[in-house]
Amino acid sequence: MRYCILILLGLPACATTRPAPAPDPELTVVLRALEDELATTPRDTVLLSHQLAAQTRQAPGFESWLAALLPEEFRRRIPTDLLRRYWQANKTPRRLRTIDRIGGRPVRLIRRRAASDTTGIFSSSRVGLSPTGDSAVLMLGFACPGLCGSSELWLYVRNEGAWERRRLLYSVVY
Repeated sequence: MRYCILILLGLPACATTRPAPAPDPELTVVLRALEDELATTPRDTVLLSHQLAAQTRQAPGFESWLAALLPEEFRRRIPTDLLRRYWQANKTPRRLRTIDRIGGRPVRLIRRRAASDTTGIFSSSRVGLSPTGDSAVLMLGFACPGLCGSSELWLYVRNEGAWERRRLLYSVVY
């Protein structure tokens, strides 16, 4: 019996464990922002665009983009470098892989809306992260069939390891 116990105790020492994959900072911020957005929405299933949109792809230059987006008095307390990182990150889209749930709700990634679909679709831009990883800027959108929807540019700040919505920088309702 002792022989069996020694063999069983020795097995875990031989087994190798894989380290957990490092969290994706961009996706972590996006999921937190979408959870915040969904907190007041009574939806069972979340329809989400299949990619993080490239919001600044067509913008010719940072200074002109920034001046058109946010008047100077609205960006005084936001580091210009953070806004520049958002601008740079949003030059190319990023395809999302499987996202099963957001805020306890099932998620369906959508490429194109079917003509008969009457449900709104959530979307997110790429995320501009500060060099220290303690603040982030991203745009969230919601589009419903017809001529309705919204876009909001948010500032998120990391507080004790968790991302918190700090300030709405820009909002358009259409």
